[in-house]
Amino acid sequence: MSFLNIRKSPGTGLIIALVVLVISLFLRWITPPESIEQWYSRGIFGWFRWIWDYSLGWSPLPLFFLFWLVVALLIVWWIRHIRRQSGIGQKLLVASRNLLVFGSWLTVAFLWCWGFNYGRLPVERQLDFTTYEMPLEELIDSVRAGAIEVASARAIYAGEDTTAMQLDRSPAEWESLIRPLVKQALIADGYPVPGRPRGRILAPKGIILRFSASGVYWPWAAEGNVDAGNHPLIKGPILAHELAHAYGFGEEGTCSFWSWRAGNYAEDPLLRYAFQLHYWRELARKWLSVDREGYTKFYHEELAPGIRRDIIAIIENQRLYPDIMPQIRDVAYDAYLKAQGVDDGLLSYRRVVKLVEGYKRKDR
Repeated sequence: MSFLNIRKSPGTGLIIALVVLVISLFLRWITPPESIEQWYSRGIFGWFRWIWDYSLGWSPLPLFFLFWLVVALLIVWWIRHIRRQSGIGQKLLVASRNLLVFGSWLTVAFLWCWGFNYGRLPVERQLDFTTYEMPLEELIDSVRAGAIEVASARAIYAGEDTTAMQLDRSPAEWESLIRPLVKQALIADGYPVPGRPRGRILAPKGIILRFSASGVYWPWAAEGNVDAGNHPLIKGPILAHELAHAYGFGEEGTCSFWSWRAGNYAEDPLLRYAFQLHYWRELARKWLSVDREGYTKFYHEELAPGIRRDIIAIIENQRLYPDIMPQIRDVAYDAYLKAQGVDDGLLSYRRVVKLVEGYKRKDR
């Protein structure tokens, strides 16, 4: 930890950290998307994925927890170091330097290990299609038609049973089921799939759900994580979303797009239904947001009872884990996304429908 030891080289360590940070940020913002796509996302990042996944990636425990353990140990070490300083002024100075150096190196690691992917070519440019915003009438027709398809998919697994589905899988099974689907989707559209990114189910239940997140890709752990408290019907699509992050995509709508694409390769009837239901709910939310009365009438009078009960089960399950400071989380994450060049911030999650519908019309 000599590069963090401000006591031995208080000026040099800080200067080096700041210089590397400024250079990294400068490269991130001046490099055009085409170059980031070619040299970083399909080059440097791929090498990082291979090295990481076949070393630390073999850890039986989620590296998300290892990251926070290391942070905790560093804090203890810094506190002991700061306490040896004389005078409150000196203590504050050393604490500030330590924090600045650590924050600088943490940002540098974020950028070079994953963050440059925010600047890569948008998926619609790479795959040569245009995003599509459906008019309301077309949206309503799509929701109605989609409900019939989802009901058919459910019937393949459940038959005429309309009770809410409860079947779950073990953490290892989720990873082995979902990662191949994401790989198939990416390969089919000409994207590289380097390494063997992990898809972890984090316990205890609610550990990230209480922070308004069903899943998270933690760049310093380089793994996709899904909260164990999620309802089984959404664990698969969420894990696919997080693994899309792990394969080098930053923008949220894009990762949801890859989750939808991955679901198209699912052969397991229950898993295929789960992916179809997940995307159909995105369409339904759009209808609900602009025509609450019309959607509510459809929901109660036309939607298949089994689907309705599954949706209720998902919503009731989410309510078991109330958010901790949701407004602060939303503001912070919105600011973070915008700082990475995602102009829509949190609204980028909603871009998935435009991407999917545009992709469907690609060859029409």
